[in-house]
Amino acid sequence: MDAKADKEAKKMKESGGGGTRGKHRDGGSAKKNDGGASILKAASKIDFTNTEDANEWDAKYKQKLTKKPGNQILHTLAKMEGDTEKWSSQKVKEFLDWVLGRYHNLLKERDSEYGSQDGPMPIHTALLRGNACFVKAVLSNKDLINLNDVLPQYFSSRNTLHIAITSENRSMELIELLIEKCAELKLDKMFTAPGGGGGQDATTKNTPLHDCMAMDRTEEGLEEDDESSSSLSSDEEDDEGNESDDGDKGSVRSPEQDRTTKDHDWENVKSPLTARSPNSSKHPFGGNRRVNTIMIPGTAKERNDMLRVVKLLVDKHYLALMATNDSDKESRTPYQERLYQLRMMHSDKDEEGIQREIAKDEVANYIREYCIRNLPRDEIMKCLYHRGQGETEFHA
Repeated sequence: MDAKADKEAKKMKESGGGGTRGKHRDGGSAKKNDGGASILKAASKIDFTNTEDANEWDAKYKQKLTKKPGNQILHTLAKMEGDTEKWSSQKVKEFLDWVLGRYHNLLKERDSEYGSQDGPMPIHTALLRGNACFVKAVLSNKDLINLNDVLPQYFSSRNTLHIAITSENRSMELIELLIEKCAELKLDKMFTAPGGGGGQDATTKNTPLHDCMAMDRTEEGLEEDDESSSSLSSDEEDDEGNESDDGDKGSVRSPEQDRTTKDHDWENVKSPLTARSPNSSKHPFGGNRRVNTIMIPGTAKERNDMLRVVKLLVDKHYLALMATNDSDKESRTPYQERLYQLRMMHSDKDEEGIQREIAKDEVANYIREYCIRNLPRDEIMKCLYHRGQGETEFHA
């Protein structure tokens, strides 16, 4: 997870779902604004499918709902946990359908407890909390008129899709729903938009697909160390007990590729990262520093989840395969990022061992095979190789 986003998520947990307590940006006291809790308490007793009851509740609270800045009612609901009796999934959907049909701008309100205009929107809050019923209610609302404007909004240098993928409380169901909704709304930029940048510290310009390249692994022991290189270890066992089959993976070629590669097999062309030492590179998610870190491999489920997300992202917008993250001095496409991650994971092995790990990696194999099966040669080179390297190695 992105360091800044992680910090903000922890801040939410520590403060009961909010950020900085005390003074709000409008100068008022936190005690004067209960985050809409009293309004929600009243709403929990209302049947919003009953027009008369709903209109009566609206007449009582309309002034507060339209107050600028707002009363944070949606943030409070997005942070709500465990109150399934009063706020079941059906109740949340009925309420959000009703309130967003009249006050859709509430969905764009930033969390005022962060003391700035840069706090999360309710959809960000719900994704960071893993509040599935809130997110599903919003995404399934066919009458919501500003969803195509809400989803691309950023919090902590990441858009909604970045946050869904990198959240500590991420849900495969919500990631898939969000990807489908972005495709339905034709929000193509969501798939290729970078995070970070803009002078942000300790961030890279990863697209959501770049973020997937490390979904199945975690880091431990991260610390600054200007003297030593990265110290990495890995679990050498394949959790699924699968052996690499070099004769089958990545070997599908079209007649056009046969003509252009002559006697060269794509699978045997050197990786653009083959000669790169991970010890001399800056960590892609940890800022500009050398690190001592242990990369922990994910479980079989985490690897399967990652592959599912990668396939869906590529299916909905394959151009993301050619987007670069401008990471450090070396821009990497998602495929190049995956190889970089694998090299860091297995840097305790010799070159032959590293190549074996790359050869059996399902994500790298999927991207490579997708490119060879579906893309013209110039796009294949752009996805798989750094500028200038592919041509040199390809004709070697």
